[in-house]
Amino acid sequence: MNAFWRALSKNRLALGGGAVVLTLAVMAVAAPLVAPHDPHKPDTKRILEAPSSRHWLGTDQVGRDVLSRMLYGARVSLAVGFVSVGIATAIGIALGSAAGYHGGTVDAAVMRLVDLMLVFPRFFLLL
Repeated sequence: MNAFWRALSKNRLALGGGAVVLTLAVMAVAAPLVAPHDPHKPDTKRILEAPSSRHWLGTDQVGRDVLSRMLYGARVSLAVGFVSVGIATAIGIALGSAAGYHGGTVDAAVMRLVDLMLVFPRFFLLL
């Protein structure tokens, strides 16, 4: 593990990318504290306004602040990502445990299921 951190600390691009991802994740989690405006409140006087000091990323067709909506939307995206990873991990652990414990036919069936899942991305690309 120390070798990983040592190699990571020497790679400036990886550190920069990690800093950007970490900053976006922190901003998304802290959206209620850092969002400058209510993301759902329309302001009909400021429809499709260009970026300014009041609205850093401008406003949309209803007059809502784009930055605030982006921060709150990132929260939903992060939640979906974490839930998806959790579900996939639970399914993987259950199938791997069953295949490892029972072996034989169960192992072969689980491996064919995994092979089927690995084929799908290429199958849709071929279509």
